[in-house]
Parts: sequence; structure tokens; C-alpha cells
Amino acid sequence: MFFDCEFSNSFNSIEKICEIGYVITDQNFKVLISKDILVNPGKDGRFYLKGRNGHSDCQLSHTEKEYYAAPMYPNFYGMLKNLFLKKDTIVFGYAVEYDLKAIDNNNRRYDLKPFNIKAYDIQKIYKHFKNATPTTKTSLDFAAEELVNPKEMKGFVKHNPTCDALASMLVLKALTKKMKMPLTDILGQHKDCKFSLMEESQKRREKEKKAKEDQERLAFFKTLYNKKVFNCLALPLKGKAFYFSNGMMRNTEQMVKEARVIYSNGGIIRRFTSKIDYILCLNNDDLDKVKKTKYFARKNTPAILIDDVKNMIAEGL
Repeated sequence: MFFDCEFSNSFNSIEKICEIGYVITDQNFKVLISKDILVNPGKDGRFYLKGRNGHSDCQLSHTEKEYYAAPMYPNFYGMLKNLFLKKDTIVFGYAVEYDLKAIDNNNRRYDLKPFNIKAYDIQKIYKHFKNATPTTKTSLDFAAEELVNPKEMKGFVKHNPTCDALASMLVLKALTKKMKMPLTDILGQHKDCKFSLMEESQKRREKEKKAKEDQERLAFFKTLYNKKVFNCLALPLKGKAFYFSNGMMRNTEQMVKEARVIYSNGGIIRRFTSKIDYILCLNNDDLDKVKKTKYFARKNTPAILIDDVKNMIAEGL
């Protein structure tokens, strides 16, 4: 099965699906089923396809009125589940990771159970075929123009997901001939072309969780700016001011831990580099970077490590 999706927008990194196209073939790439599904993009699904900074305008194959007249995504959930998870079906797409993430986002958007889809990325197979470098053009249009007979593409409509699904199928069919290998051998040889949505979804959730935790730690850290503990001059750090390096700030867990220690022992956390006594660095590599920075070198402010702070506290400065 080959598939592709179109979106009305991707605000907040959530793609609002408005069209899904798929093609089912036999093992010899003979088309058995070809279907185009219009989806109402729903709330927050307004069409934002023109006048985008850094993006060319996109004209979909149907009118906004037609999309809004279609059923919403949850109405297709059961059908899509059967389609993607059907036994003995191999799923393909071109740059498939993005379309699968869109399916996953829409399942979560409507509080539907995620699919454990495993699919193969034809673009990655094409990149192997081309020995692609970062500057190599590997879009579906380029791959189809290079590999597919124009007669087979006659009547194809741009930004129609069924046409794109057919084009990706034709590209894969051509690649099996050009590479002179059965499809099973190509997939076995290039294991990086396989994409597991559940695994990637888990990685993304962990990344989002870490990002949230980092934000919460940074928010707490900022509450300590210029704050003095009562009677700080009588404590080991005696009101000395500390500025945290970029390396320290990126490690939010260590950052908060050291900030608590400094504050509770009479030190002051500064937001800016003026009126500071020390620059606290994460490790030796970070320390070297700070020392080589012209700005800090001119200020002649001591750059120190966590162990140095511990020694200051132990010795009462």
C-alpha cells in the first residue's frame, strides 16, 4: 500500500489532515485499488497555504468548500486502522515519516488510540540509489522525473495525494529495475528505510516531556535572579555573585541543583554578566570555551567549576 496526505495547516506542529490518498497493488505493482478521501480539517483547521514565509503557495486539488463538506477525521478512524494494520500488507510512502506523524497527531488530536504502523520510506531508498549528499535533490518530483516514463504520469494532478501515492509507487517500481534487485532484498539491505511510528512516537513524547521539564526548571531558576537569602553575608558564599555559562544553562537539571546550593549558602545568581564575581561552568570543556571567549577574557572574571563552589562552601570562602 502506498499513501500520501495533504494538510490545511500545521499550526503548533500539528498537521490538520484534509485529504488522504492511497493505492493498493499486488507484488508486481499492478494497481488493485486507488482511492482519494476528503477530510474536514475541523476546528483550528483553517486553510493556510498561501503567503507563507519561506514556502511557495500550495493549491490543493479540491476547494475548501468540498473539504469542509466532508466527514471529519474520526469518521475514517476504523477504515484507516484496517488499512494500515492489515495483515500481509507492506506500507510505503515518500518521505513517509512526515505523513505518519500527521496520522499520529490527528489520532491524538481527537483522543483516538494511536496506530502501531510500520512503513518504508521510498525517498530513503532513492537516496541510497543516488548516493545522495545533503545537496542532492531528492523530492518526489525529481525522482519521478528521473525514473518514471512521462506517459505513466499523464493526467497526474499536483498536491493530489492519490496521484502522489501513485507516483511514489512508480518510483519504487523503477528503482527495483534500476537496482536490479527484488524489493525484499532492497528492504533487507537498507534497514534504515523502515519507520516504526510507535517507536518514533515514544521518542517524541520523551523529547516533549524533557522540553517541558527544562522549561519548568528554567522558570524556577529565573525566580532566583538577584535574590538574596536572609543574612547571606554570614553564610559561606558571603553574597558573592555567580553567572551561569551557556553550557550550564543547557543542562537544566544540573543548573537548578547548583543554583539551589549557591542560593542556600549565601550566593547570588545574576542574569547578566555585570557585577559578577564568578562564571560557573558545567565541565572542563565548557570552562575552556568560556576562557577563550573574548568578552569574558576582557572582563577578567574567574571561570570556575562545580567542585570549586563546593570547596568555597567547605572553606567558608
